[in-house]
Amino acid sequence: MTKTKLIIVEGIPGSGKTTTAEFIKKLLDKKGIDNELYSEGNLEHPADFEAVACLSEAEYELLLLKYERFRPILENSVIKKDNNVFIHYGKIKNEKGNELPEELYNEIIKFDVCDGLSLERYHELTLKRWNEFAERASKEDKVYIFECCFIQNPLVVMMARHCADNEYIMRHVLQIQNIINKLNPKLIYYYQESVRETIKRIAEVRDKSWINFVIGYICNQAYGKRNNLNGFDGTVKFFEDRRKVELGLLNRLTIDKLILDNSQYNWGSCYNEIERFLEDKL
Repeated sequence: MTKTKLIIVEGIPGSGKTTTAEFIKKLLDKKGIDNELYSEGNLEHPADFEAVACLSEAEYELLLLKYERFRPILENSVIKKDNNVFIHYGKIKNEKGNELPEELYNEIIKFDVCDGLSLERYHELTLKRWNEFAERASKEDKVYIFECCFIQNPLVVMMARHCADNEYIMRHVLQIQNIINKLNPKLIYYYQESVRETIKRIAEVRDKSWINFVIGYICNQAYGKRNNLNGFDGTVKFFEDRRKVELGLLNRLTIDKLILDNSQYNWGSCYNEIERFLEDKL
């Protein structure tokens, strides 16, 4: 049997993705299997764009002209590929801190792949990113564990920000599936009976700034405005709508998948099922 090189964990916020991804890493470590875990927000993610801007060469030159004295820092930090200039501004901020002015970061953020570019550019760039990752990973003797970048992140960008057609969104994720098939991927998806209770629970556990950010983001993007979403109730409505798309997508995905109802947060039962699901595939 071909061994898997990619395990993906998905579900709405608060369903247990992070905890489960960490459990899988410990499981692989225990088995002596070389692996890498990339959770949500990881600036080093090999298949996703976290705090990364993409400019054309002309846009980048204009930026350098405007901020000439910071050229050395930028030039040492960018990646140029296919007439695109990628600026990993999140990493730069972590490493350089206040060496660059906030106004420059604000200029760069306008070109953020997820929150600054058009729907079509996001689609194009993310598929290329997945292609590059899959090619490299297929040649490695290693298992990657990804949380949320296969389904959640595309839906947040395409559905929440751009209010894209559901079919367009599904085709995008199905194209990613075709790209990663060579890695014999496995998908674990957590289903929650009550979206409202799940979001309420995680909002109470996390710092209050998290739910405030989520509410602000969801309600002020294209989907929120078109559907007159407001406050906590509007945010719950978005996640309920998002889950409908996810469940429709799961029906079309041919990837080897395990769908778990984790409404009661019965970790012991879930982890036993996950171990059985992965047992002969690693």
